[in-house]
Amino acid sequence: MRLVPETSSLGRWLVLAPLSLMVAAALVARLAPDRLLAAVHCPLRDLTGAACPTCGGTHALVALAAGRLAESWRLNPAVPVGAMLVAGWALWSTSAACWPRLRVRPALSDREKQAARWLAACLFLGLWLRQCVALS
Repeated sequence: MRLVPETSSLGRWLVLAPLSLMVAAALVARLAPDRLLAAVHCPLRDLTGAACPTCGGTHALVALAAGRLAESWRLNPAVPVGAMLVAGWALWSTSAACWPRLRVRPALSDREKQAARWLAACLFLGLWLRQCVALS
């Protein structure tokens, strides 16, 4: 992987949508956790009884919003990891807007792209297996 100058600032501005959703979800989870937990159900689990990869995500969000990181991690590790990734992306985007030297993007070879796809698939399946074992 090498870093090349960015050709478009779109990547820096795309962070606004997930960042806005993350802040809104954290506010709802912090201010009205009971309503949020009552409103959200897992259709796959309701239908089949099997956990999905995101099962426990709402409870993990409520725990994370209350500052209970260990509990959030135990319920669904994708939530705190996702929050850290979005926060890091927002920090990079803001920094790159201020300092042009940071306006770079990764350039992956075809082999690196394929490895990233396999890694993402393995992580997804691992999370799903973990959720099935933890919630059964």
